[in-house]
Amino acid sequence: MKITFVLPFIGITGGVRSIFTISQELMKKGHNISIIYPIIPSRPYKFSGWKSWSKGFFINLCNREDWYKKEGYNLNIVGVPYLSDKYFPVSDFLVATSWHTVRPVVSAHHQKGIKIYFIMGYEIWGGNEEVVKKTYKFPIHKITTSQWLKKVLLEKVGEEVVYTVPQGVDFGMFYPPKERVFGSKRVLMCYSPFKIKGMDDGIRAYEIARRKIPNLKLVMFGGNKLPGLSVDIEYHRRVFGKELRELYSSCDIFLFPSREEGWGLPPMEAMACKCVLVATNVGGVPEYTIPGKTALVSYPNNPKKLADNLIMLLEDDKKLEEIANLGYQYIKGFSRKKGAEIFEKILTGLNKK
Repeated sequence: MKITFVLPFIGITGGVRSIFTISQELMKKGHNISIIYPIIPSRPYKFSGWKSWSKGFFINLCNREDWYKKEGYNLNIVGVPYLSDKYFPVSDFLVATSWHTVRPVVSAHHQKGIKIYFIMGYEIWGGNEEVVKKTYKFPIHKITTSQWLKKVLLEKVGEEVVYTVPQGVDFGMFYPPKERVFGSKRVLMCYSPFKIKGMDDGIRAYEIARRKIPNLKLVMFGGNKLPGLSVDIEYHRRVFGKELRELYSSCDIFLFPSREEGWGLPPMEAMACKCVLVATNVGGVPEYTIPGKTALVSYPNNPKKLADNLIMLLEDDKKLEEIANLGYQYIKGFSRKKGAEIFEKILTGLNKK
């Protein structure tokens, strides 16, 4: 099959990595994959978004994003002036991947492929809420990444989605060292400027836990510059591939305080490196964890509970190692190859209709 994915940008985000991962696996299976992104990003719907828009335009124009090469992706990625039917190749499937990309896909000629909306998050945080919600009602085939997201779309938009494609880990890239050492008292968290990621809750949980464990160290990584924070942080900017794997392996716990997710890929990668997951039960987390056994999971917006889980683990190295090992064994059932196979099966079925 010839499949074209339409991205809003190629900066490093969980959604973009998910598309690259599925694309890589589909290519291995013999499919012809193209990834299209606009050099001129879609306009922001809020004035405060112009700064972000300008940054995205500069990145796309200069094609400075090389992170995917460091993670071993070898893909056909094409920057076009803007998203339009005339820049989409003739394909079997044309796949929108965010609310920004749906309208151009819907309006494309039928020769550009059967139209799919691969929904990876309830993106009302990314634009005008009513505009975003309308995209979920467009009459094209829809696929979500999690059962939670299917439920949200049904409850908040009244849109029933049939298909789900769970995300998976690249176990060739993320795996534990031969001798995994615990007891470093290092807690890792992914930095994001978006409120839905719960950074405030994570930092608050760390502050509470540090009162009990004075030598506790907070480590963070991300693609943005870190703003001034109230706590001392070891920060790693733009780490990918081998460096990210080593970072996961250098910490005891991966703290995931998100308030909302479509899926949540970094927690899976952390578990694959035997870094114990302390998380909120959002997005796909309930689908790839067994609470209390392979990870410690709590409701969002509760930094006290996150802190309690951190303290319990950090004061008990035996329990820490036990959950790390169980989490590692369990997450091995969620490979990126399996996710791509499910995606392929869905498209094959649609192609026969």
